[in-house]
Order: sequence, then C-alpha cells, then structure tokens
Amino acid sequence: MGVLLFSACNPFSQSAAFSTELDGKVCLNLPEGFVPVGNMHDHSTFQFRHPEKNMFLIGFSDSKRKISKMIPRLGMEDYMDFVSNNVRANLDSDYTASGTNLYPAGFKGQLREIRGVEREINNPMDLTYVIGVMENKTDFFQVVGWCGSEQSESLCLAMETMVASAAHAENNSGNEAEGGNRGR
Repeated sequence: MGVLLFSACNPFSQSAAFSTELDGKVCLNLPEGFVPVGNMHDHSTFQFRHPEKNMFLIGFSDSKRKISKMIPRLGMEDYMDFVSNNVRANLDSDYTASGTNLYPAGFKGQLREIRGVEREINNPMDLTYVIGVMENKTDFFQVVGWCGSEQSESLCLAMETMVASAAHAENNSGNEAEGGNRGR
C-alpha cells in the first residue's frame, strides 16, 4: 500500500484530504472523501475508496526500462494505450473518450475516460473508468479510477484534480503514515 503523508506534498492545498505517494517518486493530493482500502489489486502501490460515492482508485508505477520489454515503443501515448487495453478487457462494450493532456510540475500527464458494461455474468454494471497516466524521465505512473456511471462526472473531476496535483516526492521523514486516512 502507498505511503500517506501529512500535507507533505502541497501544504497549501485546500481540497485534498491527504496526500499519497507512488513508490516514493510522485506525490498526489487525493480529493476529499477517499479512504485507504486493501485487497483490490495485488500489485498496486495504493488503493482507495470513496464510500459515499462508491468510487475506487488504484495506483501503479512502472520503470520504463522494465516495461519496455512489453511495450516496444515507449511513449506516453503507447503506455496509455497499454493501460486502456487492460481496462477494456474487463468490459463487454466500451466507449473511449479522447485523452486530455495535463502538465503537472516535472511530468507529462494524460487522462482518458472509458465507459462500458462490466463482464460479470450475474450482475452486469455500467461503469466509468478514468485513467491518469504520468511520465517522467525514468518511470510511468498510472492511477485508475472507476465507479458506476451515475458518478462519472465526480470521478472525472477527482482524477483531473489528482493528476494535476502531481509533484516529485521528496524525503518526508517524520510526516509519513501507513494505512488509514490521516487528514491534516
């Protein structure tokens, strides 16, 4: 699970409940209402849920050197396509909105929205996924958020705010907390 920080990334942010890091390399401000959870994905760096809106977030980081074995051309658009294809594999039908480019401090970023019907035999659901991908010189970072289609606007806004808040993580010793929701 990711490391939670007491406003170490952006001490002046008014909209973030707390901040989290992806493998100690990128810091993201999480929107109000998200709390840490577990058991959503074995390899994710962080996992969060918004209990009132039933929205979920998971984060990953990939070394460009390691991922280049799976993605021969290593641009951000190729990485976004790779992540998007993984998401679409879980949907029976999907609609993909064009990406939005963002340029948080020291990163290139992009958001993409995907909507579809979950491949669950007993109880199919209309879902919205929003994928945020960030890139620096050595790594790619992804945050995947999803929710029922009725909360898609809230999820899109939360993801845009979070990806736009990306900053390079610094040594925050003394400000770290593992696990639960540690507000400021």
